[in-house]
Amino acid sequence: MAPVKRHAYEAYFKLQAIEYAAENGNRAAAKHFNVNESMDRNCRKQESERNFMRRWHLSIRARTTVAQRLPADYPERAAISAPSHITNMNEIPLTFDIPLTHTVEKKGTSTGAIHTTGH
Repeated sequence: MAPVKRHAYEAYFKLQAIEYAAENGNRAAAKHFNVNESMDRNCRKQESERNFMRRWHLSIRARTTVAQRLPADYPERAAISAPSHITNMNEIPLTFDIPLTHTVEKKGTSTGAIHTTGH
């Protein structure tokens, strides 16, 4: 079976399809615009998410810097936890606290805190 070519649709086309689907249903809109029904369903879902963000004056913010400070006793901790002889390194469970790259904040906020567990 040959792979199906993916299509990119203009925003105007999507808005027309959403409006038509709201009046006539997803299946009718898919037939009318000659697209897959799931594409129409996903467009309507994305539109409702955008409306929620607009209604509550929220925006998605990207992290630009990470301002984490090392603990005051960092040198002592590093010296204590550094083993002199390491074996079976592939069997040691490790957990990483990686901060997210995006967060949701109120529009107009100059900075947004990204909380971590502190580990």
